[in-house]
Amino acid sequence: MPFVYLPSEDDSDDQVYVYILESLISARADIAQMRLRRGGGIGEVRKKLPLLLAAIRRGGQPDDTCFVVAIDNDRALEHPSHGPQPYSREEPCRHCGLTNAIHAALPDGWPIPGAVAVPVQMVEAWLLLMHDGTKYPAESELPACGRRDQASARRLYGPDPPPQLKDLVEAEWRASGAASREEFALSCILKLVPDDLAARSPSFRRFRDDVARWPAHR
Repeated sequence: MPFVYLPSEDDSDDQVYVYILESLISARADIAQMRLRRGGGIGEVRKKLPLLLAAIRRGGQPDDTCFVVAIDNDRALEHPSHGPQPYSREEPCRHCGLTNAIHAALPDGWPIPGAVAVPVQMVEAWLLLMHDGTKYPAESELPACGRRDQASARRLYGPDPPPQLKDLVEAEWRASGAASREEFALSCILKLVPDDLAARSPSFRRFRDDVARWPAHR
């Protein structure tokens, strides 16, 4: 069973990443969670990377050990174009920032395989795209904010914004009859066809490609 270190921003996000990762590697994974402060961005990752590296060193880097570092994009500039969009905040590309921070902390190379996950704009986007590819055909067509009652949504969409990513996921969850958000997330991921989602979500494609470079798991 692969052992995966997973620094991320939220317990429910963790479970989504675990389900997606297990689907991609076709194996159950044993997860060591590490909490990042929500909204802390790249600065929070830089603070926690030494803890991650210390844990990896203590573990002795056995075979079948990997890591995933995951944060939402939250309207930062998007990799690889880095061109500003109408919704962009004045923040550099998080994918580049995260990758560069890992390389800076590991100048001699990564001791175990790793992957970077930066969903655009947050992991709820991936859930919607998996849930219904007809209703939600492309990452670029999804709303940019988390909730319609946020000031950022009003700035972008006017005084009465349409439902945003978290609103849409909650509505789809309620309509699905799933007993919990976790159950709904699992139902989405059971529909995952990696090549299809990668074609519709550039941010997922980058994560999938990172994981595809890992050694085959037993």
